[in-house]
Amino acid sequence: AALRQHNPGADIGEDISAAPFVTAIQQALQTLIIVPSADCAVLARVWCGLEAQTVMVSALAGHLTDIYTHVDEVYDPTGYGSDTTRIRCLTDGELPGLDIYKAHRDAAFPAHIVEAALNFALKEAQASSAEDKARILAHVKKQPGGVERVNATVRARHFLAGLLSLVEDGASEELLEKGYAALQRSSVSRVVFSAELPSPERLLRSLPASVLVLDLYDAGVGDGGAEALAEALPRMRG
Repeated sequence: AALRQHNPGADIGEDISAAPFVTAIQQALQTLIIVPSADCAVLARVWCGLEAQTVMVSALAGHLTDIYTHVDEVYDPTGYGSDTTRIRCLTDGELPGLDIYKAHRDAAFPAHIVEAALNFALKEAQASSAEDKARILAHVKKQPGGVERVNATVRARHFLAGLLSLVEDGASEELLEKGYAALQRSSVSRVVFSAELPSPERLLRSLPASVLVLDLYDAGVGDGGAEALAEALPRMRG
C-alpha cells in the first residue's frame, strides 16, 4: 500500500483505522523500517509515528519488525583503503540461517539512532498539516494504551535491539534506565538475544506482560537471572 505524500488525507478518509497502509501492515507478517542515519528524521514525523503504532502496537501477535540504516566508514579489505557505505540492521532474530550473527548486527548498530528513539514522543512529532496531526493523535488515543503505549513501545523496541550497542558505546545509567522503564510500559511481544547481556536480571524484571516470545540464547542468565525469570513468567501471557 502506498499513499500520495502531498495529500495523504485524500487516500485515508475519515477513518484512519481503515486506511490502506494500516490494513496492509496489520495483515503482513513482517515489516521493514528504514531509518536515515544522519538525522533520524523518521523518528520525528507524526505520520511515521502512526506507522510505528500500527506496526509495533496494533499488528498481529508475532509480527516481526526489522530496522535498517546505513553508516559511511572506511572498509579496507585490500590494504589500499576505500570508503564505503555499509548497511546496519536490527532484527527480531528471524533471518533464516543468520540468527548466530544477531549479536554482531545489534552491537554494530549506530547508538545515536537508539538514543534518538529513546526520546520518541508522538505528541511532539512534526507534521506538514496541523489537521493531519490532530486526526492521528485522536486515532491513537482511542487505541489500547493510547499515546503513551506507542511512545513506550517505539522506545523499547529500539532499546532492546540496540542494548548491546549502547553498552559498548558507554551509555549513561540515565539513558539505560530510560530504556528499561520504556520496556516495562510497552507492548513488545518478542525479546531475543544471542549474546551475553550486561544485566540479565534487570532486563527480565522489566519485561512487560505482552511478551509472547523470550529467547535468551547464550545470554549469561545465571542463577540471578533464573530467579528474575521465575518472577517474570507469571506476568507473560504466552
